[in-house]
Amino acid sequence: MVAGFTSFKILTERLGDKMTKLLQNLWADESGVTAVEYALMAAAAAAVVGVAGTAFYTKLQTALTSINLTGSGSSTSTN
Repeated sequence: MVAGFTSFKILTERLGDKMTKLLQNLWADESGVTAVEYALMAAAAAAVVGVAGTAFYTKLQTALTSINLTGSGSSTSTN
């Protein structure tokens, strides 16, 4: 039984060394960080466009609803 435990210990040490090296390589690799940064910038830009678009739509809707289409010449606009 001692021989089986020794071989298990050696196996786990070897796997541990491989996992440690793999994690060290993943930690040192910065190529994925750039992709995440670009994704965050794109999400922020989309949020800004969405907010600006909503504000523009509201002002446009207000301007278009204030147009008098009856032809009477009077306007209800306060501008």
